[in-house]
Amino acid sequence: MNPGTADKPRSGFRSAFSHTTEVAEADYYKVKLEDYNVLAELTTSTRVGMHQYTFPAADQAHIILDLVSGIYNYEDKNVWTFIRVENDTLITGYRQTNGWARSRTEYFALSFSKPFYQYGSRNYSKRQVYRGFWGKFDQNHNFPDIAGKQIRMHFDFATKEGEKIKIKFALSPVSTENRYRCDFGGDDTFVLNGERIFHVLAGTRLAGAGMDVGTRVSAMPKRFASSG
Repeated sequence: MNPGTADKPRSGFRSAFSHTTEVAEADYYKVKLEDYNVLAELTTSTRVGMHQYTFPAADQAHIILDLVSGIYNYEDKNVWTFIRVENDTLITGYRQTNGWARSRTEYFALSFSKPFYQYGSRNYSKRQVYRGFWGKFDQNHNFPDIAGKQIRMHFDFATKEGEKIKIKFALSPVSTENRYRCDFGGDDTFVLNGERIFHVLAGTRLAGAGMDVGTRVSAMPKRFASSG
């Protein structure tokens, strides 16, 4: 799970893309990952982030959860990370970081629309002198509890041509319990709620400048709602 280097970004899992296939609008982003022939789309509901990935036919289609990287990638940025595989569609955990707030903890829960058939992890933390009895287990393959400072995970799927996998991603700065209180509602809320939020905010902040915000928002298609 090497992301590549600054001088050779395509030597790892990063992909090339073209601005000609990129779409960036209020509450919606779409881009084609050229190296993998995967279409990535992002939007939100009222409380939950939504991902949708359209895959080619593949026996090993991968989705990577990268808890190493951040806006500022410096040593010791991550204080601690914990991930638990609850079942074959639900992942929970948290990451604690240093930065503008000391030891800030962000809890998360993510839900896949399709079960994965296997998963794995890589822990890039400095090797501990004493690892305890759990050090004897193979923690890189199908191990449900992962902890450390620098962790990436992969989730593997078998996909048909054009198959879509959705992810609902909830965050909470408060507690583990609050992760589950987010809106994991139906697909018809994916773009609609985001449009309403944008309409309210943009109408408040931009209407005075003479911008026709209402027309712009109402013209946005309900992309995820009709994707099946």
